[in-house]
Amino acid sequence: MGKLLKIFLIGKARTIALVLLVAFMGVRVWDPAALQTIRVKTFDLFQQIEPRKIMPESPVVIIDLDEASLKEIGQWPWPRNQLAQLTLNLFKMGVAVVGYDVIFAESDRMNSKSVLKSLEQSSLAAKALGVDVALDDATRQKIAKIPSNDVLFSSYIKQLRSVVAGQAVLPKVAADMKNEEYKNRKPLRSRVFEKRPKGAPKPQSWVPSVHGLLRNIVPIEMAAAGHGLLALTPEVDGIVRRVPAFFRNSKKLYPTLGLEVIRVALRRGGVVAEGDLSGISNIKIQGKRPVALVSKSILSDKNIVKRPYSNTFNRFAFWELQDKSGEVYLVSKTKLGGKSHPLQKYSSKYDANSFLKVSMPAIMVETDRRGRIWPYFSQSDKAKYISAKDVLSGAVDPKKIQGKLALLGTSAVGLLDIKTVPTERFIPGVEVHAQLIESILTNQFLKRPNFVDAMEMSIAFLAGLIMIIIVPWLGARWALVFFIAVASGAGYSSWFFYTEHKMLVDSAYGL
Repeated sequence: MGKLLKIFLIGKARTIALVLLVAFMGVRVWDPAALQTIRVKTFDLFQQIEPRKIMPESPVVIIDLDEASLKEIGQWPWPRNQLAQLTLNLFKMGVAVVGYDVIFAESDRMNSKSVLKSLEQSSLAAKALGVDVALDDATRQKIAKIPSNDVLFSSYIKQLRSVVAGQAVLPKVAADMKNEEYKNRKPLRSRVFEKRPKGAPKPQSWVPSVHGLLRNIVPIEMAAAGHGLLALTPEVDGIVRRVPAFFRNSKKLYPTLGLEVIRVALRRGGVVAEGDLSGISNIKIQGKRPVALVSKSILSDKNIVKRPYSNTFNRFAFWELQDKSGEVYLVSKTKLGGKSHPLQKYSSKYDANSFLKVSMPAIMVETDRRGRIWPYFSQSDKAKYISAKDVLSGAVDPKKIQGKLALLGTSAVGLLDIKTVPTERFIPGVEVHAQLIESILTNQFLKRPNFVDAMEMSIAFLAGLIMIIIVPWLGARWALVFFIAVASGAGYSSWFFYTEHKMLVDSAYGL
C-alpha cells in the first residue's frame, strides 16, 4: 500500500511539473518584453566580452560636426554654401560617397532672399531709432540675383552624383501634417526590390509600417543619388542592437542610410529584399560575378600584395582573383589594371593557363524576420573621426579620406544624436551607421536565423521532459548534478555559436 502511494505521489508531482512545463513554453511563445530583454542582455554580454575588432583600415570615415567645428564655424545648421564647399572638398580629396546623417527639411535661412528680407527689417528698425541705413535699389537687386544656398548646394550634389541624403520617419501627428504638405510632390522612388517564393507574402509585409517620412526640400531630394533613413530604433531598455534595413511607407520599402551609401558606392540600381514563409531572410546588395581577366603573371609580381581569401575582407576595397584550381586571392582594386597588368574583357572561354578571373565579390546581409540587421559592434573608434572644420579649411591629409565612404554627422552632445549600443554606453548615432557599413562590407554581422526560435523551444521542452522523468528517480543530489551539466552545456553551446558562427542562440531561457 505504501509503495502504491509513493508511485501515486510521484505521478502527481510529474503531472504538476508537466503543467508547469507547458505554461513555461507558453510564456516563451508569447515572448513578453521582459523575456526579450533577458535574452538580448545575454547577447550584449557576449559582445562586451568579445567585440568586433576595430578595423585598422576602415572603409568609412566620419566627418564630424564636433564641438570644435561648431565653435569655429557657428551653430548648426550651417549655411548650405558652406556645406557645398565641404562636400566639394571631400570629393577633391578622393572620397567615394558622402552620406548625410542630417536632413534638410527646410530652406536655408541664409538664402539670399531671406538675407535681403532680414536686412530690410533691420533697416526699418534702425530708422525708428533715427538711423537711416536703408538699402538702395541697386544693392537690393544685386543681393536678389545671388543664387540661393539651396540651389548652390543641390547643384554640387547633382554634379558629384555620389551624395546620399538622409530622411527620417515621423510619428502620426507630424506625419499627417507633412503628408498634407507633400501631397503635390512626387512619391519618393523606392530602390528596394522584393523577391519571394510562390505562395509566400511580400517581404514588405514583415517590415514595420510608418505613418510618414520627413523628406528633404525638393532641390536637394531630386539632386541626391540616394536617400537613406536615419532611424536607429532602440529596444525597450534604450539600447540600439538591431538596425532596421527598411521601413515601409505607402506600400514601398525605403532603406537605411548604411545600405543606401553602399548601394550608391557600388553603383547598383537597387537592393533586393528576399523573403519566405517565415519572414525576410536576407538582403542582396551585389551578387558575385566575373568582371574581367588579368594575366597570371600578377601572382609573381612582388609589388602587388595578394592576400589569402578571408570571409571578413573589405568587399568595397578588394576584388577576388581565382585561378583554374579554384584558389582565390584578394587584391586591392587600386592595384589592378595599368600598364603592368592590364585588365581584359571577361569571356567564359578564357585561357585558364594564362589568365585569372577577376570577380566582384558578393555582398549579402542576413536579417531577422522583420528585416532588421544585427551589427557586430566594436568599441568606438576615434580614428574614424575627422573634424568638419578641418575639411573646410583643407587641413586634412587626403590619404585619410581617399577611396572611403564618408558619413557626415555629429558627436556634439547638444545636437542630441547620442545612442547606446552593447559595447558603448554613449556613442554618436553616425558611428552606429558607420559600424553597420563595416559589418556589411566585411560580412561580420550577427545572425539569428528564423529557425532559431523553434530550435530553442524544442530543446527547452525536451530538456524539461527529461528532467520530469528522471528527477524522481535520481533524487535531489543527482538531479542537481544533471541540471548543472545541462546548464553548462547550454551556456557553452550558446558561446560556441557566437564565437565560431556569430549566431545568437539563447541559453538563458532554458536555464
